[in-house]
Order: sequence, then C-alpha cells, then structure tokens
Amino acid sequence: MKVKIADRDEYFYNKWKTVFIHFEGVRKPAEVNVNKSSFWNDTCHELINQDIGKWLLDNGLAPWPENQPPKLELIRIKDNHFKMLKHNKSNKSFVTTVPGYLNDNGQKNLGKRQPPLEGTDNYQYVYVMNCTKCGLIYGANGSDIHLRKCPNCQEGKLGLELLPNEKII
Repeated sequence: MKVKIADRDEYFYNKWKTVFIHFEGVRKPAEVNVNKSSFWNDTCHELINQDIGKWLLDNGLAPWPENQPPKLELIRIKDNHFKMLKHNKSNKSFVTTVPGYLNDNGQKNLGKRQPPLEGTDNYQYVYVMNCTKCGLIYGANGSDIHLRKCPNCQEGKLGLELLPNEKII
C-alpha cells in the first residue's frame, strides 16, 4: 500500500520500527516493518506485508487493473496502530473520523466526544453520531463509524453512552 509522502510525514515516525495495521474482520493486526530506507525515501514509501496482500485478495481488491490500484483509507487510531478500510465511494469526506463523514447507512459523524473518552474497542475513542433518517444522537467507536446503523430505526447495535449537553469536537 503506497502512502502519500505528506501523510507519511504527518502520521508516521521514523523512530518506529513497525506499525500495526488492523483490518475489519481480522483478529490479529499485521505487523509491518517501516524501519527501512525504502519507506522513507521519495520513490517507494509503501507499506509491504503479506497480510496486507491477503486482505486485498480476500476483499476483491487485488489483483487490480494496470495503473488503477484500489483506493484505501488508513486511519491512525493510536500511536503506531492504524485501521485499513476500503474507500467509501459515496463520500466526499473520505476520513471516517472527520466531522461530517456520512456512511452508506445515513449515519453522520458529528465529531469526537469532549472530553475525549476511550471507546469499547481497542485504541478507540467515542465519536458522536447522528442518524440522518430519524435524528437519533448516539456514541460510537471511531473504528465503527464507517459501518454503523442507527440503533433506533435500522436495528443497529446500541450506541455508546453520551452525557447530556456534552461538547463535541
């Protein structure tokens, strides 16, 4: 997976020897070596690991047509841990943890709960979600934003607790 140089420089640290890539539906994250000159130079800057290749194959993203690699989203969830997602084609806002992201089920991310509260999933924070169909406001782990369904009108799992009148960032 090629990482844009600007994103690499903002979200990765050259003191890290490895990063962990978490995939939806896969228990164990892939441990990817970033302690190599090819990741930090201006030509390669790719995350290379057989578990990434397997995930791409399992999700029908590989092999791809020449010069048309799949669009993927890599979200930093904490320290050197990232979550890899398939790009949601219907979204103008591509990063699920950015306020305004709207998933395919009509659930809109309003922002991170303030003060920040750790979620129930590993390395996650609670985000405030709004169902655009019925108006329900509820909490969700950052890793769940892309697939959430409304607990009120879409039979989604119960949301995480929010406090009345809490701030959202």
